[in-house]
Amino acid sequence: MFDILNDFTTASVAATSCTTCPSTCNDFSMENLSLVRATLLEERTDLGGEVYALGFAHSSRDSERHDTQGRLFEAVVVKKSGSDDSDIAIASANLQEMLTSESLLYIEDDNENAYAHERDLYISGLKDSSKSEYNDGDGTLVITAKNDASGYTIKVTLKKAAAEKSVEA
Repeated sequence: MFDILNDFTTASVAATSCTTCPSTCNDFSMENLSLVRATLLEERTDLGGEVYALGFAHSSRDSERHDTQGRLFEAVVVKKSGSDDSDIAIASANLQEMLTSESLLYIEDDNENAYAHERDLYISGLKDSSKSEYNDGDGTLVITAKNDASGYTIKVTLKKAAAEKSVEA
């Protein structure tokens, strides 16, 4: 993997409002998702650089309410040819959020509180407007891009893993 992404383990992402889009997709944001995969996409030579598919995810369960929530963020990123390691562009992004009531797993006549909610947002055409900024002080890489056709703006913040402190006796 290209050097700039070696130490990034979490991502936060926000897709900001689009006035003509469904309200369920506006202001779609996710925080502290863990890196689950990074795959080289050799077949995407049309993007002009080293191309990777990144996947970040987080799931949680509320035992009291019997709910399960899953969040997934996938992105295709490009290290532009002839650029330094901090010049990373985002080509496309997919955000997915699922909330499910555990009671959906049981089929009963009185199952009135069962529900499931899912929303998905895919944005492509981001590479040309993509800008990245690396902050060495806090170890973050912020990538912003806008799809002019849809009006969506996406901001991705990648964070490095916190260094473990050793305790000396």
